[in-house]
Amino acid sequence: HVWDRRTPAEEVLRGFDDLVRAGKVLYVGISDTPAWQIARLQAIADLRGWSPLVALQIPYSLAERSVEREFMPMAQEMGLGVCPWSPLAGGVLSGKYANTELKSLDSRGIGDLDTREKINIATGLLNQRTLGIAATVGEVAQVFPPGHDRGRGRRRHVRRRPGSAAGLVSGGDVTATIIDNRRTSMSQDDRMGVVNTINLYAAALDTQQWHLFDRVFTEDASVDFGGGAVWSDRATLLQAFEAIHSPFWATQHVTTNHTVVVDGDRAHCLSFVHGRFIRDVGEGGNMFESGGWYDDQLVRAGDLWLIHKRECRSIWAAGNPKVLETQPGVSGIPALFSLAEEAQGGRLAILDALNG
Repeated sequence: HVWDRRTPAEEVLRGFDDLVRAGKVLYVGISDTPAWQIARLQAIADLRGWSPLVALQIPYSLAERSVEREFMPMAQEMGLGVCPWSPLAGGVLSGKYANTELKSLDSRGIGDLDTREKINIATGLLNQRTLGIAATVGEVAQVFPPGHDRGRGRRRHVRRRPGSAAGLVSGGDVTATIIDNRRTSMSQDDRMGVVNTINLYAAALDTQQWHLFDRVFTEDASVDFGGGAVWSDRATLLQAFEAIHSPFWATQHVTTNHTVVVDGDRAHCLSFVHGRFIRDVGEGGNMFESGGWYDDQLVRAGDLWLIHKRECRSIWAAGNPKVLETQPGVSGIPALFSLAEEAQGGRLAILDALNG
């Protein structure tokens, strides 16, 4: 994996050749070895008729491109497939580090290398230059539309070159891959933020911590639970839900199967919900439960995603309806809907987002 500078080259090559001939390995690769040593190894293997090296593993990223001067041309000339490691430069190019963190560590010293951040600083991967590169990558990642593959032409060109290995990776490919990874990472963060909002709503209900609604709904949120249960702003919704849910001894809302579509500062989420409601009402049992879905439209609000519009529908219900009748006018028998029929009728906002 790393050249030890002590074992003779012939001994290494003969050992690999024996493994190949015995069928224990198919091909031989090498990692983190000086270019002159790799060239020497290939020459010896060719001279002796031993199994040659077919792959080269080297650090390669937008923060570490020195390998393009010597390693990459050598690999192409010798037919070595290049397998880059640390394409995000120890995570620096992901954008998770900031100048403030670097200055903080510089002021107090690195100390023990007990975090990836400290290791990156000690090995030269995290500094002002690489942070500048990471910032530029983040800016470029916002320009290209999702799914646009800027490296496709370069890969095709490399693959068609006589004698080049199919696994050879060009500098353009690494750039495209890093940009795509940054965009994917941001998209995943947005998806996680949307899902967290949906789950936070359930937690707010079940813990009856109503102030958390400020981190779930916009002030002008529109919420429709079907059967005429409609609220047009967060304050009214909070007041109604506190009155309806306070009499329950316990509730449990489980949300699953989140389908999320993010479009800039707006998002859609379809999720399934299973709700249980428990309170002592005497005869008929003390629990009511139902299952259905949330069809949510959200907007970005700083670091949060807030629900701007929600439609909740029930598919099934079971248990004692009297458990739900905590307030005058609150029916214990919810209206039931079919998800398929709602979809066929064009009444699901998530489908417009998915098809748009």
